[in-house]
Formats: sequence, C-alpha cells, structure tokens
Amino acid sequence: MSEQRPSDRDRQPGKSKNGRNPLNAAGNGMRFGRGFFGWFLFIALAVMLFMLLQKGSTSYYQIPFSEFSSRLQADAVKTLTIDGDKIMGEFRKLEAIDDQQVGKFQTPLPAGSSQSWELMRWVDENHHNAKVLVEDSPN
Repeated sequence: MSEQRPSDRDRQPGKSKNGRNPLNAAGNGMRFGRGFFGWFLFIALAVMLFMLLQKGSTSYYQIPFSEFSSRLQADAVKTLTIDGDKIMGEFRKLEAIDDQQVGKFQTPLPAGSSQSWELMRWVDENHHNAKVLVEDSPN
C-alpha cells in the first residue's frame, strides 16, 4: 500500500509535513525573544558581578607606622579609617614611599592597640585637617 499524503490545500501555511513550523521546532513563537532575553540577563548579571567585585578590591599600599605618623603630622593625610587592627587612608597627593607613588595606604597595628585610648588621643592630637573615621568591624 502506498502512503497517503495530504494535498497541498489540506496543509496549513507555514507547517511542514509533520505539522510543525519549520522555522520554530519548539512550536511556539517566542523562541528568539526568550533566547535573547536570557542572554541579555546573563550578560547583565555578569557585568554587575564584575563591578561589585572590582568595587571591593581597592588596593592599599602597606606602609610602616613610622611613615604613617610622619605623614599625619605633616598634614599629608586626607582621610584615615581605624578599622580593627589596621589604619587605612588616603594621602592628599601621591607620596613617594619606598620608590613607589602611594595614594592609598594601609598600616598594620599591634593586636588590640586600636582599642586603647592612647592611640585615639594621639590621632586626635595629630590629625590636623585629616578626616578621621572609626569602624567597628565584626572581625
């Protein structure tokens, strides 16, 4: 027996022999739109993640406490933040330290010294025009 084929007028326009649209194998009209939206969403999230990670990775040059104290007393420090057992800050202009041009610095402190009043009093007496912040980090 021979296979019966529907005539050309029995077939609906845009349908193949198996009844599916040859342009869209899934059978729906939103394939391109959903694919485009998915890629757009993926790229947007990747860019946002990259920006978030870059924002938190500001590099600070580690300087000794003696360099920090001399620059603070010379009014070369713009801002400083005492955060746990370290001082982070920014100079008013680039400073030459160890043959490096330093804009943002970090100075380690002995363990527990940021809790002492002597350090806070010394910073208060010598900060000149520097903006001083104190953060209570949970670390």
